[in-house]
Amino acid sequence: MTVVTVCASYMVTLLWVRGSRMQRFLIELCILIPFWISVLTRAFGWLALLSNKGILNTWAQNLGFLTEPLTLVRNEFGVVVGMVHFLIPFAAFPLAYSILMPALYVPIIAMLVGLVLRGVATVEDVDTAVRCGPGLRWAAMGPHLLYDLGGGEGGIRGHMEHLAASKEGMLRDLATWTMFPAETAETLDAGLAREKAGRSHAELAAERDSLLVSFMRARRSLRR
Repeated sequence: MTVVTVCASYMVTLLWVRGSRMQRFLIELCILIPFWISVLTRAFGWLALLSNKGILNTWAQNLGFLTEPLTLVRNEFGVVVGMVHFLIPFAAFPLAYSILMPALYVPIIAMLVGLVLRGVATVEDVDTAVRCGPGLRWAAMGPHLLYDLGGGEGGIRGHMEHLAASKEGMLRDLATWTMFPAETAETLDAGLAREKAGRSHAELAAERDSLLVSFMRARRSLRR
């Protein structure tokens, strides 16, 4: 059942994230509507669909595909169908996050690694710039809302009107390679050794987790 749920959820999520506008709309309905309907109502819905006198068996017999109804409920098949339908919405959201994150993260990493490899900045410089610049601001509101604020009273339209030319210049300067250069790992490892300054993996992980918890608590307190 777990394998069926994961496979079905992955296919549903892939359509949700990468499908056409209509496909995404239909998948959203299929994911969200079950949250608005009780488990008992959904179970009776499957009974109406799959029982011996249900819609599926009745249509199949009327069309001549079956001479006798199939037993599709009150057995292992029925349990799997019901449970998979119940679990798909809970699996779709984390899967969508896992599919979307690389699409957002990889282009940024490519640009940052390119800065290091070209000698524009050190590994520590890049990490500091991201941590104290966009990383901190994006954690507060996200890039689009911040761009809207950056446009003043004109919002995002004002932002694009005044800064589109400079942004396009930055776009032309982005890294365009599709494979990491051979020296990437060695260059980054040397820079990270200086930035870590002898701190162990466990120490860095503990510092990261402590900071994340502090950020989340501060954000929650401000939203009350």
